[in-house]
Amino acid sequence: MKIALILAGDEDGGLENHVLELAEGLSKEKHEVHLIAHERFGLQTSPDVLFHPLNLAAWRYSPGNLIALRRVIANINPDIVHCHGGKSTQIVSIIKPFLTMPTVASIHALKKPKWYYRRLDAHICVSTGVAKAVQPKNPFVIYNGVAQGRVEASAWQNRPDQATKKILFIGRLVPVKGLDVLVKALPELDVSLTVAGDGPERHRLESIAHDLGVAHKIIWLGQVKSVSQLFGDTDLLVISSLREGFSYACAEALLARRAVISSDVPVANECIPTNGIAKPLSPASLTKTLQNALADLPHYYNEMSTAFEFAQDHFSLEAMIRNTLKVYQTLLGSNR
Repeated sequence: MKIALILAGDEDGGLENHVLELAEGLSKEKHEVHLIAHERFGLQTSPDVLFHPLNLAAWRYSPGNLIALRRVIANINPDIVHCHGGKSTQIVSIIKPFLTMPTVASIHALKKPKWYYRRLDAHICVSTGVAKAVQPKNPFVIYNGVAQGRVEASAWQNRPDQATKKILFIGRLVPVKGLDVLVKALPELDVSLTVAGDGPERHRLESIAHDLGVAHKIIWLGQVKSVSQLFGDTDLLVISSLREGFSYACAEALLARRAVISSDVPVANECIPTNGIAKPLSPASLTKTLQNALADLPHYYNEMSTAFEFAQDHFSLEAMIRNTLKVYQTLLGSNR
């Protein structure tokens, strides 16, 4: 199968890493994979993937970009075109009348329904929550995959002699991640919080912690290259996000067999026990949810067992590649 992947962004983030991993995974399955993206991704692309530099980060209605993309796709003549993110989806939807092959888009975040999500032949949503929010044409839910070796599973051990439990937060320190809600939940909790991540909110968050008298409970690690080693010394991962399309932190924790407490966001609300969801999100609801889990962690870990199995079945890179190929084959079958 000849596959053209299209990426319009020019930043380093979860979406971009996802596309690079997907491209490499598809090529390992012996498919001819072409990646059309900003030239900055050329060195990051697997040598087995054919790279086509094209800057689509500019204005999405640029006639020059639309013509250039159409020309590159025509030269490749792929069996299927797969775009990622809202911008590339809108660009491809504009040139769709000139394309003869099936088109599919991956939707990575919670968005309002848009006209261009009705024009492509199918859409891959990274969670059920995204599919419900966007309501695209012909949706398929395929969870993002975590590459093997990025996390290592290890059995959690209850330490009854350890009064202070260890909880972990992973993410950029930006308002949408809701870390301020978690910090405000700390006064009534006998926990140590490790924060792996950095961002513009850090100074404000440190001020909140100081004013509440909980600064001593927080360890600020800053940006961490690999979070795998953090799970081994963690009792619970806490997700306090206001919005998520798909939480890689949740997926990685579950693959590492670490329990999760979360706000009501995908993908946590699709697989962890309902008593592990703090809703509506507030310092009080998060405090109560954490207190209930921490009161009997062995019991909560037993309840988490189905979530751990769910992660093994759905959050591996291999599962993502396999299910993506099934979508391609479905579209090619219906197009012949």
